[in-house]
Amino acid sequence: KKEKKPKVVEKSKPLPKKPVFMIMLVGASLVVLIYLVTTQVGYTMDIANAKEYYENGDYVEAYTCFTQGAKVKAADEELYLKAKYTAYVQQQLRNYETYLGQEMHTESLNALICGVGRYDKNASDAAKAGASAEYDNMLAELESLLSEKFGMTLDQARELYAVHDKEEYTYMLYDIINGLGLLKEK
Repeated sequence: KKEKKPKVVEKSKPLPKKPVFMIMLVGASLVVLIYLVTTQVGYTMDIANAKEYYENGDYVEAYTCFTQGAKVKAADEELYLKAKYTAYVQQQLRNYETYLGQEMHTESLNALICGVGRYDKNASDAAKAGASAEYDNMLAELESLLSEKFGMTLDQARELYAVHDKEEYTYMLYDIINGLGLLKEK
């Protein structure tokens, strides 16, 4: 038998350090540059979308443009705050519509009452942010819906909102719905 001789590996010269370092530096710089450009473009697009949604009266969508994780820049702080406070109330109006569509009258009344509570809680902050007109329009809509659908005033809604005992609050809502003949039998 012939023994196989292992192949001898010849050691070549090491790579020159300066060119390898330069190549790695250029690669790392490109990665950082691409990251910065994509985040800036994404942020700019989110702000443009938020402005468009806000101008169209879709405050919840405008606010969600800001909640993607990017830090809000000082120049966009006003729009962010306006979208934030108006979205708080508009979300309750959306909840109302959803519940009403499913004939869940107790929940729809609760959404309107919570909308009034959120309005009251954030009215001064919304005014500081410059969203008074939008905020007041939503309060007028809440007042109109409370009056038309449930025969309630804003003051009555505020009284209910002030009830802190959840069980008592729930019974009060059921009494109102039952009094209007809207309570479904299960």
